[in-house]
Amino acid sequence: RSRHVVIRRTRTPAWTACVGVTGKVWFSTPYDGEEARVSAKKFARLVKTRCYTQARFKDYRMSTAISIYNTGFKVDVETLADEIRVKAGELSGVHGRVEILSAERGTLLCRVEPGCASVQVFHTGTVKAYRCRSRAEAQAAVERMLPAIARHG
Repeated sequence: RSRHVVIRRTRTPAWTACVGVTGKVWFSTPYDGEEARVSAKKFARLVKTRCYTQARFKDYRMSTAISIYNTGFKVDVETLADEIRVKAGELSGVHGRVEILSAERGTLLCRVEPGCASVQVFHTGTVKAYRCRSRAEAQAAVERMLPAIARHG
């Protein structure tokens, strides 16, 4: 039996909300910052006017940002992982330390410091950054990895 309901809006501003039985709402949108907050407020007004007038919405916060990039070239993930292991996470051209979390089946998952962003590199050339607090932090994490990724493309 389902313990939540999913509501999706496809028109601009697009968003998806998942409401649990406890009343907690997980809200996702392709926007960042103020645009994301406004989208969440529009959803809150929708619930308040159509479903439950006593609903209270508080504690809005950005929990995570996910960004996906395409390098335009294939990446030799195995040699990239070997370089990170050999150089103990100190890659030339990369500002900060890189720690491998997993490397298997054409995918490399690593944590990029400073910060706590995780960057996943696929052999197809797709790079995904997540566990970031903002789009800017995700972009910075990918940009720190790009010199090493480009050497193995």
